[in-house]
Amino acid sequence: MAKDKKTFQDRLAEEIDEAISNMSDEEIRKEAEEADDDIAAFGNHMRVWLETAKDEVAEIAIKEAKAAAEKGRAVRSQNVITMAPGKPRTRPDIFMPDTVAARHGKKLSERDRKGIEKDLDDLFDDDAWPDKKDGDE
Repeated sequence: MAKDKKTFQDRLAEEIDEAISNMSDEEIRKEAEEADDDIAAFGNHMRVWLETAKDEVAEIAIKEAKAAAEKGRAVRSQNVITMAPGKPRTRPDIFMPDTVAARHGKKLSERDRKGIEKDLDDLFDDDAWPDKKDGDE
């Protein structure tokens, strides 16, 4: 159950189960004889009564659960905020990413070739590097 408190039906069912479970066979026979009932008929009557009571408690529990679920659905539907669909952004067909990774290995552009050549020229340009190395003083 969603709540901690027991319903009247739950408490009643527990009390009946406990009272019957704690009675000895002799006490049950004595009660049946005092009522001038046949013990077998009394036993059958009690079994039918307990089954009916359990079915009624189960039906009530199902109704409570359905009501709680319906209430939850109603609350959820009130909390939903629908967003307006956005306009799809289109990219021009001539768009070419600048990096090799973004192109997924596609052919190098002329701009990429010139950039790589410039980087290599700068790397091998002896005049761009200082004359002293870390070990020299």
